[in-house]
Amino acid sequence: MSLPRVLTLDQNHDLRLQVAPAVEKLRQREQVFRPAGNGEQDRAQIARRRIENCCGEVVCSFRRGMEPFVVSLVSETADAKPWLTIRYDPSEPNFLTVDERSVPLDGVGRGEIEIQGYIDRSVIETIVNRRSAYTKRLYHSGSSAPPIAMQVEGRTESLSLLSLWQMTPTSADRLTT
Repeated sequence: MSLPRVLTLDQNHDLRLQVAPAVEKLRQREQVFRPAGNGEQDRAQIARRRIENCCGEVVCSFRRGMEPFVVSLVSETADAKPWLTIRYDPSEPNFLTVDERSVPLDGVGRGEIEIQGYIDRSVIETIVNRRSAYTKRLYHSGSSAPPIAMQVEGRTESLSLLSLWQMTPTSADRLTT
C-alpha cells in the first residue's frame, strides 16, 4: 500500500512522518472507545469494534506506566494468530516491540505512545510516535477479506485514545490470497 506521507522536522531537527491529510477523505465511520473503568468491560467493548473487509485505520494512544501493555489486531477467525502485535514493557521504557521488532520511542521513559495503523486488505502500515514506520503484508484465505478486531492485554486505564475508522479501499482488487 504505502500511503502518501508528509515528512517534516521537529524543533530538535528530528525527522517526523505522518500519512498525508488527504487520506482522511477515505475514512467512513468512526468507532471510539470510551473506558468504563472496568478492565473486563473495557476489553469486551474493544473486542466488539470491527474493521470490515480488512480496510481501515486505527489510532491508539496510551501512557507509559509500570505495567506491560499489549495491543493486537486479529482476524475474527478464532484459531488465527494475531496479524499484528504491539507490546510495551516498562522494564524497557524507551522501546516498543512491533511483531518482535524493537522500535525506539521518544523521551526517557515518559509520555504518551501514539500508534497509527492503516490496513488496506493485504497490508498493514504502522507508525509509532510519528517517527518509525513498520509495514507488514497480510495473507488470508478466501475470496474476501475478513473483519479485523482488536485485543488488549494490560490495564485499559492506560489507554487515552482508541479510534477505529472503516475506510474506502485504495484499490478494489487489492487482496492477497
